[in-house]
Amino acid sequence: MRQISILIALFLAGFAASQGAAGSAQAGMPGTYPESPPQSRPQSAPGNPKPGPKADTDKPQPALSLKAELEKRCREISIHEAPRGGYRGAMYAFVDTICDDDPKNYPKHYENANHRDPHKPKELKSTVNLDRCLGWDKKNGGFIKEIEGHATYYGLCWGCSYKRGTKDGENNLSCWCQYGKGERVQDPIRKKMAIKMEFDLGPLLKVFPSGSVGCSHWDYE
Repeated sequence: MRQISILIALFLAGFAASQGAAGSAQAGMPGTYPESPPQSRPQSAPGNPKPGPKADTDKPQPALSLKAELEKRCREISIHEAPRGGYRGAMYAFVDTICDDDPKNYPKHYENANHRDPHKPKELKSTVNLDRCLGWDKKNGGFIKEIEGHATYYGLCWGCSYKRGTKDGENNLSCWCQYGKGERVQDPIRKKMAIKMEFDLGPLLKVFPSGSVGCSHWDYE
């Protein structure tokens, strides 16, 4: 009888131990843990937006050179000549232009705007004598920038022409001259032997807000 009681006690103790182990294992299952928060992408710090195409367009554009501004606003740039009173064939050279004014920087643009679109530029014809801003290097021969330089007089020049579409620093003026340094060849028009002289008028000519063109050192609108 005593042995039976001992066996019953051991059985009950083993059963209780197995129930406790099962409860502990169920309590430790990973599914009972709280879920981790979802990971989000790091955001840029406030005030530091990523650069994009719009950021590039907001940058101030560099100012155009005198030559680029002239050729942008002037639909016509040409040279006509006039005799210098028979001075050995030398000619005056005049630059003729038809250019737009600059509405943003020319206050008179909006005057008499009743019969036109006030936001569109107005065209203006003007002429400048190259004597006023082109000179002659009497020592080395050739054109130079000079106020009241009378280049075509001292170089005894004729047949001047303007070449459009040149880059800054490239020559856009060419004339036939009796004086200067270089190879003497025949002028196909006059059939005279002369030197073809070239020069860059870019730094010399300026288109003003009114649309008129003059020497770059002039101080008027």
